[in-house]
Amino acid sequence: MRLLYIGTDIYKVDSGASHVNLRNLSILKARFGNDFVSLEPQHCKTFCGFLNWGGDKVFLSRLQNVLQNQHFDYIFLSQSLLGTVAKKIKSIYPQIRIICFFHNIEVQYAKEYVRTSGILHLPFYFSAKSAEAKVVEYSDYYIVLNERDGFCLKDIYAKQVSLILPISFEDKYDESKVNKKILQTELDIIYLFVGVAFFANVQGILWFINNVLPYIPGRLVIVGKGMEEYEQRFKSSCERIEVYGFVDDLSFFYYKANVVVSPILSGGGMKTKTAEALMYGKTIIGTKEAFEGYVLDEKAMKLCSNAQEFIDTALCLIKNNECTVFNPYSRNLYKTFYSKEAVSDLLNIFFNKLDNSVYNARREKNSGQCLNACL
Repeated sequence: MRLLYIGTDIYKVDSGASHVNLRNLSILKARFGNDFVSLEPQHCKTFCGFLNWGGDKVFLSRLQNVLQNQHFDYIFLSQSLLGTVAKKIKSIYPQIRIICFFHNIEVQYAKEYVRTSGILHLPFYFSAKSAEAKVVEYSDYYIVLNERDGFCLKDIYAKQVSLILPISFEDKYDESKVNKKILQTELDIIYLFVGVAFFANVQGILWFINNVLPYIPGRLVIVGKGMEEYEQRFKSSCERIEVYGFVDDLSFFYYKANVVVSPILSGGGMKTKTAEALMYGKTIIGTKEAFEGYVLDEKAMKLCSNAQEFIDTALCLIKNNECTVFNPYSRNLYKTFYSKEAVSDLLNIFFNKLDNSVYNARREKNSGQCLNACL
């Protein structure tokens, strides 16, 4: 079996989406080996090209040339905005099975983005809506991150999800690097927030700074690409804050942190940083959105629905001496559900079933051709 992957090559992980794409690439390359081929859409340099989501004439011509000269059983679309690409493939090669990976339900995400960022972003909403509708129409299989996105897929597009493939992380935990220094005072507690500066992260951490941090002891450390641009705004309400932009290695911050906070108020898909925090054995205080799609273990993940619950939970952890740098329940949850090995098994089982389906279809076709020849 041969697979063509359509998506951007990942040279640096700088977002949750790029992390998931890199994970998918790794699993697919391991499974298909020499039968794996990738094709990267052109970067859109014009506004019209941006709104077309990889559907520019140059890329579509390259794609058609590849499909004419090579045989593929599967096309794997790295995201659900490649609707023009899916339509092009299906119109010429209807027998190729198209698999689309949904990082979230884009039309829902775009609607929320316009609501929080303003009507100037309406072109993004309409282009996302059109692109995703086409990808749903012309794809054969749909992979989502969690049950919620599966329900949305069915509710909005009347399509049944083919596979739920949650976030996973390659295991980078090193016990020897854990900060084992005993907490001297409550003022030494470190609350860690990790996330790039996109609207839901900025919205959430500002809410935490204004409504929670003033009422709990300790320092808040914020790390993420672009977050340094908001440093002055973050510190205008409270001085007990450190802000860092993009860093090559987040482990330094995770090993030092006592608690990870995830006050995400809106968004879609799954939050990659939740799985990363579990991998490092961190207790997480977060919202329903932060834990969406995850198996909820109350010993590892503290669910809060308002500011007072965040405050009470943090104070309770301090009172019970549970602000430790390592939580074994978090680590065990990661190994059971969100390790690379656990998720690789899910995707391989999915492709095993598809392979059998393809073989059976070919067998039936060949049998029919033989029967017609005999007649």
